[in-house]
Amino acid sequence: MTTLFRERERGRELDYMRCLTTGICSEKCVVRRFRHCANIIECTYTNL
Repeated sequence: MTTLFRERERGRELDYMRCLTTGICSEKCVVRRFRHCANIIECTYTNL
């Protein structure tokens, strides 16, 4: 993985965590993690 790719993935994870902790999401939040056996987490939030 390149450094830029890692930074993007880290940013997506932080956005996902912010959505979970605040309950406020103004855009779709998609988080993907590939570790060991391609663990994928995808969540879509809409602004209510």
